[in-house]
Amino acid sequence: MSPIWRALELVGADARTLPHWEKGLGLADLALLQPYLTPRAKRATSKPCEETFKGHFCRYRIVEHDDDTIVGICDEGRCERRTFTADEIVLYGFNDCKLATDIARALGVSPVAEPFIEVPSVLHIATLIGAAGLSLPILLIRAGCPVGLLHCLQKLSYDRREGGLILLLPTSKALGQAPCDFAEKRRWPFLVLDEHLFFRPQGIQGTSSARDELDALAEGLLGQPARSRFSSPPGARWTDVQITILSTDTYRAKVSVRGTPVRTLTAADFGMEDKRTKKPNDQWTLLLGLAGGQGRFDRQLGARMKFTAGKHHKLRLNEALRATFGIAGDPVDWTEDENCWSSNFAISLQ
Repeated sequence: MSPIWRALELVGADARTLPHWEKGLGLADLALLQPYLTPRAKRATSKPCEETFKGHFCRYRIVEHDDDTIVGICDEGRCERRTFTADEIVLYGFNDCKLATDIARALGVSPVAEPFIEVPSVLHIATLIGAAGLSLPILLIRAGCPVGLLHCLQKLSYDRREGGLILLLPTSKALGQAPCDFAEKRRWPFLVLDEHLFFRPQGIQGTSSARDELDALAEGLLGQPARSRFSSPPGARWTDVQITILSTDTYRAKVSVRGTPVRTLTAADFGMEDKRTKKPNDQWTLLLGLAGGQGRFDRQLGARMKFTAGKHHKLRLNEALRATFGIAGDPVDWTEDENCWSSNFAISLQ
């Protein structure tokens, strides 16, 4: 079991000084992990003494004086008072955005633009897309014991009562009977990362079987092969998105996000294809209308297309576009003063 993957499970104590990280990992593993660590604004208020890791078990209480001197005091009186430099009390925690991005790429999927979700200890790594725009989030859970894992799963179940998830675990240490039973009832499979991914000097790398196993899990949940979303740049907004509908007959569009290479996507790639008929659904029709109206879809345009864009169409279109591009917020809004649907991205017909 890699000590680096075990370190990812120490969420409650993930902010540590570099010497503390080195003591727990060793110098070689710290060098591999350090690109994923970032300094915190808050500094250490205590530090273990040099003999702590040999069984001494006492700590220095950090006192920062007005003259910028930093003193460590052992309240047990077992260690002599000593001074520290500012660098010695800087706390380093995980850079979640870089961690999520590199894990996604090592698994062969496109990372999400915003990897954070509201459940503590959980990172949204990527999303796979199935038929009719069905989304399958891939989440990393950093829990070091079965009780912690079960607690995370219970919180996730409150937010996602329906639909599948693929759950990534740093190691198998948290796989107890209770969380396994809980996840199995909801058809949430686990993928253990330290069996498939490895930290290397050039970053996180995956085995050839990593994406194969991920695809097998996704197909088992969706009933068909899944696709990864468009790889939008970190921090991308809807105003960065450009969509050009190439043909109303072949159901294809060119897409680009803030200077990324132009890609051609089909209605199926957007998740806007009817699973039964294999033809574009109402969300594609609304998208086509927005393209014809240069980003606007009003009642007059709808009458010409013989299509009434209801609120449910807009909601499902927004879901499909968010799943495709991985960008937060609503890509399409109702503009009250103009009495029409309007896109927050550039869209046109070629």
